[in-house]
Amino acid sequence: MIMTGKLIALDWRAVDMANRLALLICPLLIFFVGYITSQILVVPFSIWVVLSYSTNPFYSEEKGELNNLFLTLPVKRRQIVAARYVFSLILLLLGVLMGIAIMPVVRHFSNSMWWLSVESNIAIVAISVLLFAVFNLFMFPILFKLGYKKGKVWGLYLPAVVFIVIYFGYDIIMRVSDRNITLDFLVFAGENMLLVSGGVMLLAVLILLLSYRLSLRVYLRRDF
Repeated sequence: MIMTGKLIALDWRAVDMANRLALLICPLLIFFVGYITSQILVVPFSIWVVLSYSTNPFYSEEKGELNNLFLTLPVKRRQIVAARYVFSLILLLLGVLMGIAIMPVVRHFSNSMWWLSVESNIAIVAISVLLFAVFNLFMFPILFKLGYKKGKVWGLYLPAVVFIVIYFGYDIIMRVSDRNITLDFLVFAGENMLLVSGGVMLLAVLILLLSYRLSLRVYLRRDF
């Protein structure tokens, strides 16, 4: 546990000063995206922004050729994998808190008519965590397998592009539909919080466990 904590601290130090300062202006970027799109995208986008910081340890590791150095230290590969995932979960918590704080600000300035219940907001957070888990499933096993330079496109940017395409396709369908499918779903999720939000969170946990197992498997077999 102590070693895992030291590795997490090392992963944070891998985030260079420019990126740490950029994290301070992320709320403005998240607000802007939510303002021009929808308040319900605030938490998912916030999570994706902070999740991108999970790639920094891989970048620093590859840039400084630290892989071989790590393998000479009394650190097991499974400890390295575990530390990267715990670091990612810390970023997830940061993203959720940031998104929850920004969402009502976006709603105020956009004069939105959507006044969602607490239960509906919990559903938005649960779905956002599910998206985090899916991105995690794509990103981490590929980065542990290919490294940062080769893996960032396939593990981080491509899934983001796919999500954007799906979102805008869904948005087009919404515009030609007679019903607000999103609002109907959130109302249903609010009325059936345990079934919807609980089920979504359980699925997210299972995907994260699968992601961790895949990452551990490929990293244990990787030759440097």
